[in-house]
Amino acid sequence: MRSQNLSEQLMNEIGQQIVGGELTSGDALPPVELLSKQMGVSRTVTREAYKGLEARKLIGSQPKVGTTVRPAVEWQWWDIDVLRWALNGKPNRKVLRELMEIRRAIEPAAVQLAAHNATSEDIKAIQQRFAELQNAVGNVSEWVGADYEFHNCILLASHNNLMVTLVQTLRSALEYSRMATMSVLKNKPDRADHPPLQVALERHKAVMDAILYRDGELARDRMQELLSMVSTLLDDADEV
Repeated sequence: MRSQNLSEQLMNEIGQQIVGGELTSGDALPPVELLSKQMGVSRTVTREAYKGLEARKLIGSQPKVGTTVRPAVEWQWWDIDVLRWALNGKPNRKVLRELMEIRRAIEPAAVQLAAHNATSEDIKAIQQRFAELQNAVGNVSEWVGADYEFHNCILLASHNNLMVTLVQTLRSALEYSRMATMSVLKNKPDRADHPPLQVALERHKAVMDAILYRDGELARDRMQELLSMVSTLLDDADEV
């Protein structure tokens, strides 16, 4: 167990350096023997760390070349560790935008399906999650969780297992993205007629109402409007 923990620690350290940009495509990593000596760990620990990075396609080994960093386009971006390293690093704006692009590609289609496929139990769950979202206004951590669950209920109501599995793989990253959005939203100046958080809540209600009306096209349009607002918030942020 001790060896495994050391391997994970070393893998995390190197993975963060790679995804964070300290090590770039084509950079050579030290041989196992040298890195083991530098880090004060056994060769087994270093080999296991390298194996973990290779499994995530961050590094590769070739005869007479050694171990080098692979291009970012080849990385296993769906892996939760790779996403975590990306979001822990600076800058992370590019990753957040890419997550937003995924949401804008999938969620309007999912909500359109939900409007047609949702069962009575699905509808009750969506309404319950919206009530939780209402109660969470003013509490960032509670809003983040409630917002994820609201969108996840819609996703489940689509009854498209491939969509559900894909988005749920990204849960931690999407929650991080929501935290960033909420920090921006809270810092925006209130307007007496339309406080930012109230506007966000109204956009969510519009999505829910379209599902209740069983209007797939309207639901899709309302989701696109909601996600467009979120995307604009991220773009307007000075720092996330």
